[in-house]
Amino acid sequence: MTAQDIRISRDYDNDILYVLKKGAETKNITNIIVTADLTIRIIKKTKEVVGFTIDEFSKICPEWMEKSDYELMEKFDEILD
Repeated sequence: MTAQDIRISRDYDNDILYVLKKGAETKNITNIIVTADLTIRIIKKTKEVVGFTIDEFSKICPEWMEKSDYELMEKFDEILD
């Protein structure tokens, strides 16, 4: 997988970062709450991790706040691979 295979979305008002593999059909995805600030998104049938959500992103990853979406995609593609 490459960084181009990941979609990053940020909700700056609510301080949330969304990371999802491109092409993952959201109707087949379920969320697993890992901690109050981390939710993992998996495909129900295969249990493949296809994304995650980080609440309070600026507090959890302050050093990454100024990074571009592309830089974040490069970092997170390793996690989802």
